[in-house]
Amino acid sequence: MPNKEDLERELDEVKRRFRSLMDNCEDAMIIINEDCTILDFNPAAEEKFSVHGGRNRWPERLNADAGARPVCP
Repeated sequence: MPNKEDLERELDEVKRRFRSLMDNCEDAMIIINEDCTILDFNPAAEEKFSVHGGRNRWPERLNADAGARPVCP
C-alpha cells in the first residue's frame, strides 16, 4: 500500500500534467460543475470568448453572460 508521501507526489504529478494540458491546449476548454459554476478555463478560452484579466473577469456561472449560449438548465 502506498504511503502518504508517495500519494502526495503522485497527486502533484497529476496536477502538473493537468495544468500543462490546460495551459498549452489550443482548443478553448472551460470546466464547469453540475450547477454550471465555472471551475477552470484555459488561455484559449480567454482568447476565444474575449475575456481577459483572469478569473474575476469571467461570469460566476456560464449562463450569466448574456452572450453565452445556454448549456445548463
